[in-house]
Amino acid sequence: MLAALRDDPVVGVEARLRFGYLQWTQGKHDAAKTELMIAAERARDPELRYLANFLLGWTATSGGDAVAAVRHFDAALEARPGSQSASVNLAALELQRGDAAKADAIARTTLDKKSDLDPWRLFLYGHHPRLPRLIAELRREVAR
Repeated sequence: MLAALRDDPVVGVEARLRFGYLQWTQGKHDAAKTELMIAAERARDPELRYLANFLLGWTATSGGDAVAAVRHFDAALEARPGSQSASVNLAALELQRGDAAKADAIARTTLDKKSDLDPWRLFLYGHHPRLPRLIAELRREVAR
């Protein structure tokens, strides 16, 4: 079903993100990378661009390509500075590469966003950008 939506002008980027993630979980790494790269290129929404690059970084890390992973985590943080998931992964990679000071600086950027809800934490729950707003609306309705 996701494959059929990949070129949809409204939900195509998110469909590619989810399809790419599913491809990766099934061990189809090249197909996953292709979907996620297209999603990253087409994403206009910063949260979707963040997710595409975060997932590219994550898949690169799992494939042992630290250089590509750093590039993608950097791109994710350009879209959404200080986001915890990309920051922690990037800091870990920098620490593995021997740059403890850079790892510490990256990790500390997340402290400025204590109340931030990283889109990766909501990714598996559905359409992540709308979830916090929908929950707030639901709470308002229940309180009436």
